Amino acid sequence: MVENMKHRKYSKKCALITFEEFGNMLDVITEELPEEFFRDLNGDILLLPEACQDHEDSACDIYTFGKYVQDEMGRYIIVYHDSFVDIYKNIPTEKLRKELRNTLIHEFIPI
Repeated sequence: MVENMKHRKYSKKCALITFEEFGNMLDVITEELPEEFFRDLNGDILLLPEACQDHEDSACDIYTFGKYVQDEMGRYIIVYHDSFVDIYKNIPTEKLRKELRNTLIHEFIPI
């Protein structure tokens, strides 16, 4: 058991997956989405290792899982790995996959 722990940081049964595993999950989800979703996206989907937290309101912890960005670099989506891990650390991986998919789809919807 200890030997196995050296090779895997987290259990597959728990949402605490590595950054690389999370990235692979994001890639699979991205490939499943219709091409129309990407029509206006001239940038990429970026996965960042950090959490994005709103620190303006110290009374509560508000996390951002992803955001659609339109700036001088173009239009792209950022997904925050540690935001998911901090909030969903004790759920099954398949539930995490569903939450990630929902977040990604949400980011494609213009506000």
